Parts: sequence; structure tokens; C-alpha cells
Amino acid sequence: IRSSTDSRNPGAEARKYYVVSAWGVGDKSSGYNNKLYVASGHRSYEAASAAAIKACSDATSRKCEINTWSGNGFIQAVRMDRSESGIAETSAERAKQAAQLDCRQQKSKKCDLQAVFDSRKPGLFVHDFAAGKGE
Repeated sequence: IRSSTDSRNPGAEARKYYVVSAWGVGDKSSGYNNKLYVASGHRSYEAASAAAIKACSDATSRKCEINTWSGNGFIQAVRMDRSESGIAETSAERAKQAAQLDCRQQKSKKCDLQAVFDSRKPGLFVHDFAAGKGE
């Protein structure tokens, strides 16, 4: 941008894209299925969260809740000794580092960094923590 420019109207590529992950509420005995439902590439948090919750609810027939979200960022799926999670950060590298830090803080012997979801790549994904991959 030149110093003489007094207004700027960036195109659609400069706007935020959101990624939201959701999962079923409850423990393994009540129907939790070790899966993370991820909606990405949405223009608003509301649209992304609605898509993730709907995908989760449709698949599990259970109440679902948001795990994490990011605007113009990434979600790193991580599996530890006693838990699974999605970690949101501004870059894939920062998400990886944050997940590793979480593993150390949880004193987990296992720190299985699995899939990374980019807010700018549209799609609806199902990540299976047990298999370590998405569908």
C-alpha cells in the first residue's frame, strides 16, 4: 500500500475464514465415540459452529458441544494418555507447539499429534482419534 492511499478495500481473500470443532458430550460409557467433527472454510463463527454441531449431532444422535475454534488459524488434533483434544492456534507450527506443551502439562507419556485442520480449506471433516485420521 502506498503512503498516498487513504482507503483500502481488500477483496474476499483478505477476510476471515473460521474452523470449529465439536464433539459429543459424555464419557465412553454414555456414547462418546472418540471423534471430532470439524467444519472449516466458513465466513462466520456462527456458520462454522452450526455446521460442526449439526455434523456431530447427526452422527451421534447426542448433544454436542464446541471443542475449540479459530479465525484464520488451525486446529491440531492430539491424543494423550487419558484424553483427546483439539488445540487452536494462529499457525500449524504454533498449534503443534501448543499441543506438545499441553501434553507436558498433563504429564502424558503419549502425545500423538494427529491431523491439522486449516480454517482456509473448506470442508466438513470427521477426525477419529482412535484411528488417528480423518474421514
